[in-house]
Amino acid sequence: LGTELLGKERLTDLLEAGEYWQICEYAKKVINKTTLIFPTEKAALKNALENEATQEAFAKSLYELLYSEDSLKERFMDFARHLERINAAKWTLATYFLFIMFPEKYIFVKPTMSQNSIR
Repeated sequence: LGTELLGKERLTDLLEAGEYWQICEYAKKVINKTTLIFPTEKAALKNALENEATQEAFAKSLYELLYSEDSLKERFMDFARHLERINAAKWTLATYFLFIMFPEKYIFVKPTMSQNSIR
């Protein structure tokens, strides 16, 4: 579902059309199709994305995270800073979209589970 809704061509077309809200809806739909994100984190993102200005910034930031040719560190840090600005900064949300779109290349981080697995 992620690659279908958040594919590069689709997001490019939506950004060009100024349909930021639609990108946000697709992002929420993808998140809701899995149980990887805690309900409270889903709610925080949903609440943050009710504002039009936040929708635009999130849509652009998500696109850059997934498809920019900048370094991974730069893309990830920019996305994480954006999540922080909208009070949705959690490792799960920060790593989710890269993992869903490119699971062969990126990992999903759930800190408590990761800590428990190395004990």
